[in-house]
Amino acid sequence: MAITLLVGVHFELTDDALIEVQDSLRRGKVPSTPLKQHPPRTHRYEKHVQSFLNAQGLPGSSVYQSVFVFDTDGERIPRQTVENFGDAFVVRTGVIAELAVASLGDMQNVVHNLPDHSDHKTRDDRFINLSTSIDIEAALLELTSKAAIHNAKKRTEKIYVEARVYRRLINKDLLRPCTDNDFAPKRRLSFRCATP
Repeated sequence: MAITLLVGVHFELTDDALIEVQDSLRRGKVPSTPLKQHPPRTHRYEKHVQSFLNAQGLPGSSVYQSVFVFDTDGERIPRQTVENFGDAFVVRTGVIAELAVASLGDMQNVVHNLPDHSDHKTRDDRFINLSTSIDIEAALLELTSKAAIHNAKKRTEKIYVEARVYRRLINKDLLRPCTDNDFAPKRRLSFRCATP
């Protein structure tokens, strides 16, 4: 078993850059046009995520890049889920060593759906501190296995594993554009950013 990371990104596009990006994607190459570096996230739920991570003793930062994590031999993520965030790419495996925290389900949704009365200092096993993990891949495989068990149940919303690296990705972090083989086969049901 092995871990694969996928990410959706945007490029700094001028007219010339658009042509270069489109041509590179057609050829299955990573464009040389710089990635668009978004400002720190201001999503209304993100401040709650940072507060929750702090209460849990997990690393946090307002500057981060989220990646989708899946077991290469297991369940795949639908294309649309990744492309909601931009052009879909496979991330180089070296980035795995930089991942700081991971969650079973979208972090913002998981934290947003916690009960108001919940004690945030009580350990939540849907989150893993990767910065202190001896074996990051094993920790991520544990979460992807939990996601697969959850997703196998009938009448449950599908979930995925989100991990964060606390810096912005750059072009050399991308291995190649995603192909159909990197995604789950198309189904009639939608794949939502749900919480377990």
